[in-house]
Amino acid sequence: MKKIYLVYLILCLGFPLHAEIENRDKPKYGKWDFRMKPMWTIDSAQEELFSLISIMKIHENGKIYAFDYKNCKIYIFDSESGGFLSSFGEKGQGPGEFNIVLNFYFYKDNLMVYDAGKIHYFSIAKNHDYIRSSILESPFGFPPTYFLDENRYLSIPRDPSDPDAQKRADIYDMIQKRSTTLVGKPPSNKKKKQRSTGSGVMFISSGGSGKNEQSETSMILGMKNDVIFYGINDQYLIKAVDLSGKELLSFSIKGRKRRKISRAFKKKEGLKLKFNGMQLSPDMLKRFIGNIPDSSTYFFRIFVDDNGLIYTFVSDFENQNKRIIDIFSPKGEYLYQAELQVPQDHILRASGFMFFHNSVFAVLEDPDGEIKLTKYQIDLPNPDKE
Repeated sequence: MKKIYLVYLILCLGFPLHAEIENRDKPKYGKWDFRMKPMWTIDSAQEELFSLISIMKIHENGKIYAFDYKNCKIYIFDSESGGFLSSFGEKGQGPGEFNIVLNFYFYKDNLMVYDAGKIHYFSIAKNHDYIRSSILESPFGFPPTYFLDENRYLSIPRDPSDPDAQKRADIYDMIQKRSTTLVGKPPSNKKKKQRSTGSGVMFISSGGSGKNEQSETSMILGMKNDVIFYGINDQYLIKAVDLSGKELLSFSIKGRKRRKISRAFKKKEGLKLKFNGMQLSPDMLKRFIGNIPDSSTYFFRIFVDDNGLIYTFVSDFENQNKRIIDIFSPKGEYLYQAELQVPQDHILRASGFMFFHNSVFAVLEDPDGEIKLTKYQIDLPNPDKE
C-alpha cells in the first residue's frame, strides 16, 4: 500500500517533481461542508469518569486509544459504537508504568509510549502486554513525531541554544543514538548563546493540540505511507519528500494574512494559568502577555485523508471550538476551505479533531468542565471533482 501511494503521488505530480504550485488565497471550489452528524458521546470508561484526556488517537484496526493524564491510564474504545474495550497503565516508574506521558504512537502491532525520556513498548496483538523500554540519550532534545520502524523516528529537535532547531526534521536512530537531518538546515557545530524564554510560562501541547504551534514558529510534519509532508509555519509553503529527502511536491498560498491575537485574549489565557497553585503575579502575567506574538502562525497541522487530499489546519489562536482547514489536491492545488465546529460553549481538548475514514473524533470540555469523547460522521471531499 505504501509503495502504491508513493507511485500514485509521483504520477499525479508529473515532471519536474520539484515544481512549486502557487495558489491564490481563493479555493477553486469554494467552501466544503463536512455535514458533521453526532453519532455518540461518552464521558467515562465504564464507571471511571474521564479526568483529563490529553492524547487521543485511532489505530488502523478501528480502536480508539485515549490517555487520561490524571488517571494515568490508556483507555481503549470501539470506534463504531463507542463501547469500552479495555484499559492499561498506572502511575509509577517500574516496567510498563507511566510517569509523565507526552505522547504515544503506533507502528504495526506495537504501541510506543513516550514517557519522560523513555519509550515503552506494548504489544497491541497480545492484549497490550508490556514488551520493553528504551531510554533516550537525549530525552527531550529529540521528541518523537512519527515512528518509521521500532527503533527510528522522525523528530523536530528542541534545543534552546539553537534557534533553527525547530525549523528542521531529523530521523533519530535509538540504536545508533544519533540523528540525521531529513529536511531543513543541519545543526551547526558552533554553540550559540541560549535565548531567553521570556516569562518561562508556556502552553502544554500534549498530543498535538496545536496551541504552541499556532503561536510559535516551528516545523510542522504530516506523514502518509512513507511520504513526509512538511512546512515551517511562518510562511504558507508545504513540501513533500520521501524518506531519502527527495522532494516530490511543493505548493503554497500567496497573499494569505495571519490571524491576529488580541491582548484581551492573551490576558484571559494568562489568568487561567497557575504557578505553584496560585494565579500568576501581575509581573508574570505582564511577561506572559508580552511573550505571545500579536499574530498566529499560518498553520499548525498537516493531514492526508484516505483520498490523498492534503489538509492544513489554519492557525486561529483565539478559536477554541472550531478548526478551519485548507484542502489541497494530491498535486497541491487549493480546492476547498472547510470548517469543523463543535457547540459554541464547548472547548476542543487533546488532539483536536482526529479523522478516521468518514468520521472525526474529538475530545471536548463542556461548560461544566466535564470531559467527553464524541464521534461525528462526515462527508469527505471528492478528489475526482478536480
